[in-house]
Amino acid sequence: MTILALFLSLTVGFLSIQFFAKAFNIYEKIGFSFILGIFYQSFLLFLISLVGIPVSLSSSIIISTLLIAVFLFLNFRADKKAYQFSFQEQDKVKTTFGWFLMVGVATYLIYGAATKCLFWPIAEYDSMTGYDLMAKMIAKEGSFNTSIFQYPFSNAYEIARFIYPPLVASGFAYFYLFGALNAKIYTLCLFVSFVLAFYGLLRKKTSDTVSIFITLLMLVTPEMFSHVSLGLTNLPNAIYTSLSFICLFYWLESRSNSYYIASLLLMAASMWSRSDSIVFVAGYGLVFLFDYFKTKEWLKPLIYVVSCFFVFMIWNLFIKINVGANSSDFFVKYLFWDGVKFGQIFSKAFDLMLGSGTLYGITFYVFVIFLALNIVDIVRKIDLLVVFTVSTWLLYTFLFYQIDYGFAGSIEAYLNASYKRGLFNFVPLAWFFVAVSPMSSKWLGKLDLWLLR
Repeated sequence: MTILALFLSLTVGFLSIQFFAKAFNIYEKIGFSFILGIFYQSFLLFLISLVGIPVSLSSSIIISTLLIAVFLFLNFRADKKAYQFSFQEQDKVKTTFGWFLMVGVATYLIYGAATKCLFWPIAEYDSMTGYDLMAKMIAKEGSFNTSIFQYPFSNAYEIARFIYPPLVASGFAYFYLFGALNAKIYTLCLFVSFVLAFYGLLRKKTSDTVSIFITLLMLVTPEMFSHVSLGLTNLPNAIYTSLSFICLFYWLESRSNSYYIASLLLMAASMWSRSDSIVFVAGYGLVFLFDYFKTKEWLKPLIYVVSCFFVFMIWNLFIKINVGANSSDFFVKYLFWDGVKFGQIFSKAFDLMLGSGTLYGITFYVFVIFLALNIVDIVRKIDLLVVFTVSTWLLYTFLFYQIDYGFAGSIEAYLNASYKRGLFNFVPLAWFFVAVSPMSSKWLGKLDLWLLR
C-alpha cells in the first residue's frame, strides 16, 4: 500500500507539471512530481476535513484519483499528444567519467540516508512530541482539528509543535493512512526529488558535469543532510523555499509561465510547512519591486504575493478559531531596540554560518568568496538572486531578534537548536549562486573542459 501512496503522489504531481510546465526538462518534471503532488494532497485533505469529510484511506485515494482525472483531462484538452512522454534534446545527458563518479557518490550517500530513514523510527524529540504525533492523530481521528486542541492550555508554547502549518504532519499522515510503519519515507522521497529537481534546474545554466558537481556539494552539507532522517519541518521547508526562488529566478529571466506557476505553487507549499516562510514572501516583494522598475509588470507579482498570503492566513485562522492561539504568540508584536540582544543574535548567526565547518561544510565560505569575486557584476546588474538571498537572510535573522525568549530560557540555546536549521533555506541558494555567477561561467567552464578531455 505504501507503493500505491507514492505512485498516486508522483502521478498527480507529474500530470500537473506536464500540463503547466512545458519548459521543464525531464529531470525537473520527475523531481517536482512528488514535491508538488504531496502538497496538493495535503491541502485538499485539509479542505475536506474543514467541511466534515473524514481524512481516511478512502478519501485519500478518491482525492488522488480525481486529481489524476482532472489533470489527464486538462492535458488532453490542451494537447492530445501530451500523454506521450518522450525524451527531448534538452533531456540528453553529456556524460563524463567525472559525471558517473559523482552520480555514484551521490547515490551512495542517498542510499545511506535511505537505510537510516526506513529502518530506524522517528526519534527526534520535536517530531515525536509534535509533527509525527500530530500525523498519527490525523490518521487515527480523521481530522486536522485533532483532540489535542480540546485540552486546556495557558499559552501557545505548550502546544507549539501542533500549531505549525500541517504539510509535514499531513505528509506523514498520508503514508500512515496507506499502512506505512515509518513516516520518514515522506522526507526521504522529498529529498531524493529535491536532489533531482535541483540538478535539473542547474542544467539550464551549466553543463551536466558541473551540475552534478554543484549538486553533490550541496548534498553533502553536513547539518542539512543529517535532517533527511530526522522527520522535522526545516528540511521540507527549505526544499520548497529554495526551489521556489530558483524557479522565480528563471521566470524573471525568461518570463516563462512554467517557472512562474511552479514558483508560486512551491512558495505556497512553503507557507503550508512553516509560518516563518512569510519572510521569504517579503523578500519576493523586494525582488518584484526591482523588477517592476525594469518591466512595469505588477499583476503577476500581485497574484503571487496574495496567493501566498492566503495560504498563510488560512492555517493561522484555522488555529486561531479552533485553538485560540497562533504563531505570532512567540514574538514581541512591536518594534524595539535592544543593542545587547541585537548583537547577540547577529553574532551567533555569523558564528553558526562561518564559525566552523561542522554544520555547513564549505557552503557559506564559498558563497562569501564568490560574492566578493562577483561584487562588480552584482552591483552593476543588481543581481536579484543575491538581493533575495541576502535580504531574506537579514529578515530571517531579524525575526529571531523579535522573538520573546521567555519560554526558551536561553537565547543561545534556542539559536543553536532553531536558527541553525532555518539556515537550510539558504544552502541551495548559495550553491546555485556559486554555479551561475559570472565568475563561475569562466572557471567552472574550464573545469568542465578539463573533465571532457
